[in-house]
Amino acid sequence: MVLPNGEALDFDYLALGALNAVSSDHWESGSITTIDYRKETQYDEAGRVVSRIMGNDVSFIYDFNDWETAGGRLDTFTTGPIIDPLLNIAYSYDEVGNITGLTCSSDNLTESRVYSYDELNRLRTVTIGGLVTESVSYDPDNGNIDYKDGVEYSYDSIQPHAVNKLDSVQKYTYDANGTVVNTVTSRTVDGTTYEMDYDPENHLTSISGGNLTARYVFDGDGAKHTKPDACSQLWVIPALCM
Repeated sequence: MVLPNGEALDFDYLALGALNAVSSDHWESGSITTIDYRKETQYDEAGRVVSRIMGNDVSFIYDFNDWETAGGRLDTFTTGPIIDPLLNIAYSYDEVGNITGLTCSSDNLTESRVYSYDELNRLRTVTIGGLVTESVSYDPDNGNIDYKDGVEYSYDSIQPHAVNKLDSVQKYTYDANGTVVNTVTSRTVDGTTYEMDYDPENHLTSISGGNLTARYVFDGDGAKHTKPDACSQLWVIPALCM
């Protein structure tokens, strides 16, 4: 595959068609240099990725439960240099597959999170270090979030399941397709409005606000080809800077 900048990527596949490695050949100083982006990928008999080794020798290791235990869901995830992993995450589940616990270990630090759910398997609380850090309540009639961390969520009749106000302050508006078209934030300057434009296929094409405009370009397959420098300055809405 040739990228917009002219770089050609080579893909290596295993016998059954699963992706194994990704590399690129560069012409430097009169010779060809190969850069490995992904060196190796291993799969289990179910086709799940169990390890990835990247070009910088950072590994991603996935260990799964037995199918009879938690339905074969992810048990642990480990990443870091092959000889010295930096991060390990262990998961626990309830009988229907909800994540009930997560333990994250890095060097000498360990953080555990506990998740609780209501009778409809919706998240109710997140507890970290014995303290409830997030709580959610729901409208019994339509299932919308009523409150999250003490903040009231409000909706209108046109988009009955799309939040438009937080604590009675207008935060979001939507177009006829239900796509967010602008959001108001007070993280930097109270009342600053960030407007978003979309193409007919609902791809985000621009974000404008605070004297900054970030624009995106997509090809016919929907692949994003540009990420603007202005995006790094729109730190008040980092989730929008894809």
